[in-house]
Amino acid sequence: MEDDKAKLKNLRDLRYNKILNLQNIILGSIGAALISVILSEKLPDGLTKNDLIIVLILTAFFFLVYFSEKLEKIEEEIEKL
Repeated sequence: MEDDKAKLKNLRDLRYNKILNLQNIILGSIGAALISVILSEKLPDGLTKNDLIIVLILTAFFFLVYFSEKLEKIEEEIEKL
């Protein structure tokens, strides 16, 4: 019985770490895109740096909110064990 609880906790910990890693990868990609927009000289017609920067910052914010909610749920599940 104790082994089953430990295995379940380990699986939830792995799931938590997987989501956390995915969050870091996505935010790193958004950060790289933000840096390349700031450093770019030419943009496609109709796009400005300010528009792209705002979109990337909002995207990063919404990803943080989305992943933090998922991580909180998993933390609650782990604490219940």
